[in-house]
Amino acid sequence: MKRSPFVNIVLISSLFVIGCVTAPPKPGPLVAVPTPVVWSRYAALVPLRPEEIPAFEDDVDTASLHAAVLASLAYYQNLPDDQHFVLGPDTYTAHDLAASMGFLSTLLENSPDPKEWLSILKSTFTVYQSVGVDPEKTIVFSSYYEPLIAARSTPDKTYRFPLYARPPDLVDVDLSLFDPAYQGMHVSGRQEGRRLLPYPTRADIDGRKILQNAGLEIAWAKNPMDVLDLQIEGSGWLDFGKDDLRRVRYDGDNGRRYKSVGQYLITTGRIPAKKFSRQAYLRYMKRHPKERQRLLNVNERY
Repeated sequence: MKRSPFVNIVLISSLFVIGCVTAPPKPGPLVAVPTPVVWSRYAALVPLRPEEIPAFEDDVDTASLHAAVLASLAYYQNLPDDQHFVLGPDTYTAHDLAASMGFLSTLLENSPDPKEWLSILKSTFTVYQSVGVDPEKTIVFSSYYEPLIAARSTPDKTYRFPLYARPPDLVDVDLSLFDPAYQGMHVSGRQEGRRLLPYPTRADIDGRKILQNAGLEIAWAKNPMDVLDLQIEGSGWLDFGKDDLRRVRYDGDNGRRYKSVGQYLITTGRIPAKKFSRQAYLRYMKRHPKERQRLLNVNERY
């Protein structure tokens, strides 16, 4: 089922609001969409009837909502126009969602008073409610941390710790392609002749600097702990100064087993377990710069 081209997704009080403008432009041709996979009979959205729509209340200022809408608008505008989103019984395109975000942005600009735009939102948007993840209709929200670290495009005395792009000789092998029993498992390494060998460790890369001068440096950080934090989280932001922020994300690893450096500091008696915290961890590493790289090498994964 294809609805009006003006649609929008807004998360308010565990409900998903999909905009449906009363006088939309003429929609484009319908596109056949494959039936989506339903992983759970509870994982679904259901449209609400007008009398079921709650009285939306927002205790945050309209300006912050407008900023979020503009960010969502930019996101949808950067997607292919015909990329599909399935919400309950309805299908929308990225173009539809971008058009709706534009409508909502204009609404918030012209009606800064929540009493005004909430009234219009209820009368012009279709509201979807999650049915939850279990018979009790439990709704679970999660957040994700992305570190922001100072960086430079060229090294100097301060910014001297490299962040590397994926090496061209790193090979990933999906083991499930060879045996279904290994579903979800993979190994990474490097090819040498007819053999696949383990890829170098953190000690090889940061200690012996085997990737140095290979042209793989994408930025330089001033603290190796920032680099490790970014690697563990999997994505984050590089601040090059002068409002130059760039996002980076995981693009593979050397296949080595992860080992917690913090836990190693506890088990070796460097930091008592009862006194351990992130601050204590960073403080210890700062006070022991000559020992730092050897401790980081405990985690061979890179």
